[in-house]
Amino acid sequence: MYEVVRAFRDAKNEDHYYGVGDTYPVSGYKPTKARIEELEKGKNKHGKVYIKKVAEDETPDNGSEQTDGADTADQTPDNGSEE
Repeated sequence: MYEVVRAFRDAKNEDHYYGVGDTYPVSGYKPTKARIEELEKGKNKHGKVYIKKVAEDETPDNGSEQTDGADTADQTPDNGSEE
């Protein structure tokens, strides 16, 4: 289980918006190990970390800390591709 530490729209999941504090991934979506690594270790075109691993008992309240940063959220494109 992962917690979102930087708001973003997930280009690999129909631009689903994740706000800070949300749980990643959203129910019904199973990311690849490579995708998790891109988001967790900053191995993406932006070089930024978007999620961190949390223990099962530390799972954040999904959506309790929603931000209105949808306009400023980074988009995470496919692994380093420039669009």
